[in-house]
Amino acid sequence: MSWSLIYVGTPDNIVKALDAESERLTGDSKAEFDQVKPALATLVQANFNADNPPALKLVANGHAYSTNGEPKYGTCSVSLENLGTALV
Repeated sequence: MSWSLIYVGTPDNIVKALDAESERLTGDSKAEFDQVKPALATLVQANFNADNPPALKLVANGHAYSTNGEPKYGTCSVSLENLGTALV
């Protein structure tokens, strides 16, 4: 199974979108996404400015498979870019 996302927004809004994505997914894709979601949220939240939250672009995807319930392969790719500006 697999999952994929692209978000542009403030750190708080991207974390909310990650939570919404977890709610949307089902089955193996949800299990795979939920495994990496805390790490994605941590990376996003490491970018902050209390007075002027930055605009970020998060691109992430993952894929894994199991045989008879035993994990055999998994991959996750992540790109996080601080756009250096604020959203208006």
